Formats: sequence, structure tokens, C-alpha cells
Amino acid sequence: MKTYSIASFVFAPLIILVVGGCSPLTPQQAESLVTPLPKLTTAVVAEIRYRDTGIPLRDDQLVVDAIKDKPELQRAFAGYPIKVRHDSKNAVILVCSPDGKWAWLEDASWTLGVDHMWYLSKPPHPATFTLEPAQAKVRNAKKMEPVYRAN
Repeated sequence: MKTYSIASFVFAPLIILVVGGCSPLTPQQAESLVTPLPKLTTAVVAEIRYRDTGIPLRDDQLVVDAIKDKPELQRAFAGYPIKVRHDSKNAVILVCSPDGKWAWLEDASWTLGVDHMWYLSKPPHPATFTLEPAQAKVRNAKKMEPVYRAN
């Protein structure tokens, strides 16, 4: 009986450490995508703007076409579902958790940097967009308003 209690005392924490060490570290995985995401967004926008206009753009094929010649982006985003919303000039990219349930990162092409780091939010944010390409037109219109008006 004494052997059993000593073994459970020694091996139980060891098993917890091993199993805990094998669990997915989603914040680190998501954080590793922050740097390449603006490059992905730029590639998708280039695909939207400079593609043959006679061919309709499907969102699921858009990312594949945008990174077909970019192996570093293919490696970075392999295994992560990516959703796209776009108009003729702008795009919003949503990178989701590997299971597709949660939003990790959201990036709009008309802003600098990554717009939302959803992987940091508690509770997790569902894999839905919060930004729309139409918002770029509103923002650009505000930029063009004069600050000072002549009387």
C-alpha cells in the first residue's frame, strides 16, 4: 500500500506535466500569425484589384490564388481557416482557430496593422466579421472633409 501512495505521489504530477505540455497553446499560435497577416491582406487586395475582371472572385479561392507564389504565407497560414469579405478595392481577412469556431485575428486592408486580436479576448469571439469593406468608403470620405473652412 505504501508503494502505491509513493508512486501516485511521484507519477501523478509527472503525468499532468506531460499531458499539459501536449495541449495546444492557442495564444502563441495566434500570436505567430500577427506579423504575416498584413502581408496576407496585401496579397489578397492585390489579387482583388489586379485580377481579370471577367472572372468572378470566390472568397474561398481568393486566398489560395493570392498566396500561390508565396510559400512563406502558405506555411504561416497552413491549417487555419481564413474568411474573406471584399468589394472591388478593399478586403477584410478573418483568421480563425484551427477548428473554425473562434476568431483569432481580423485585418482590414484600409488600416495599418492588425485591427482585432480576438485571440486575447475572454470569452473567445465567435468566427464572425466585425468589419465590412463598406466601412473603408466611410472612413475615406471623412478623410477628405476639409479641416478648416474658408468663410
